[in-house]
Amino acid sequence: MTVIREALVNDGTAAHSERALRYFSMAILCRTFDVRCIHDTTGKCTFDERGMSLEAIAHVVPKLRHRNVNGSGVFIRPCMPFAFADDVHAGTLDRMLDDSQRIAAVIETSPESFQVWVPLAGPLRTINPTLCAAACDHMVELYATDPGVAHRDSFGRAPGFRNRKPVHGRDGKSPLVEMSNRHSGFKGYDRVLLEEARRIVANQPKPLGKRSAGPVLTTPDDLGPIEVWQGGDHVATFSAVSTGHLFEQWLADMQTSGYALPQRPGHSETDRSQRDLDVLRSMHTAGVPYHTAEPALAAGSDKALERGEPYIRQLMSAVWGDE
Repeated sequence: MTVIREALVNDGTAAHSERALRYFSMAILCRTFDVRCIHDTTGKCTFDERGMSLEAIAHVVPKLRHRNVNGSGVFIRPCMPFAFADDVHAGTLDRMLDDSQRIAAVIETSPESFQVWVPLAGPLRTINPTLCAAACDHMVELYATDPGVAHRDSFGRAPGFRNRKPVHGRDGKSPLVEMSNRHSGFKGYDRVLLEEARRIVANQPKPLGKRSAGPVLTTPDDLGPIEVWQGGDHVATFSAVSTGHLFEQWLADMQTSGYALPQRPGHSETDRSQRDLDVLRSMHTAGVPYHTAEPALAAGSDKALERGEPYIRQLMSAVWGDE
C-alpha cells in the first residue's frame, strides 16, 4: 500500500499542482491519464487531451493552472478500468470504507464533499467500458451518490487545482481540490465490484412497474401522444406537450403518479441529479427519442442550465448510451 506522509501545502506555484498529481498517480498506480478543462460557468471545454503520460502532464501544468485561474475546472481520468463516485459525503465515505470498498484515492472537491476512485483491474487487462459504467451505477445504488457520473466518460476533479464553481466561492476564494492522505492508497483491485458489474450487464434493465400516468397538458406542437407497453400490457399514454415544457410537465406527471423527489443524504434539499436521471429514464422507457429528450432536459432542468453541456451529455449518455 502506498502511504503518503508529506502534507500537500499549496504554495501557490505550479510545483504544488504537479506534486499533487504525482501523489494521485502514486496512490492509484497509474501513470497515463486523460485530462480536460471545463469552464465551470459556461461548460465550454478549454483543454482536452487523451492518453497523456505523467511527464507530459507535468509539462503542461502551467497551462492547466492558467485555465484554472480563468474559471475552468481541471478534470482527470486514469487510463485504467476504474469505478468512480461523486458527491460523496463524509458519512457515506465512512460507509464505503466499512464495506471494504477498495478505494485508491479520495479527492475533496469542496468542503466535506468527496470524489472516490476504485480500481477494477490493472493496465494490462482489457475491461469493456460498459462494465466500468455498470460498476459506477452500482455504487450509485449502494450509496446514493451522483448518478451523473455513472457512464463511460467519467472525469474527476484533479487535485492541486481549485474548484471554480461559483457556488463554492467564499470571500473571493475558491476551495483547493485536495487528495485525502488519510484515505488514499492502493489496496488492490476490487474484483467483487467488477463481478457485480458483470452481473448487472448480463441482466436486462429492470422495467418500470405499472403505474397510472395521469394527465399531461396538451399544447399544439411537435411531440405527439406516446403509448407505453410492457409485456404486451398497456401501461400509460402521454399526450402531446411542447419540447420546451416537456421536462417540467413530465416531472409533474410523475409526482401526480406518486413519485417523490429524491433528497440528498443528510440534507433537506432535492438531489437534482437523481431527479433529472429519473425523469430521463421515464422518458426513455416511454419511447421519447434522444433528440427530443436532450433539448427538453436543457430547457427544463435548473441544474442543466447551471452545469451546461457536459452535464447534459453525461445524463443523456447514462440513459441512452452512445447516440
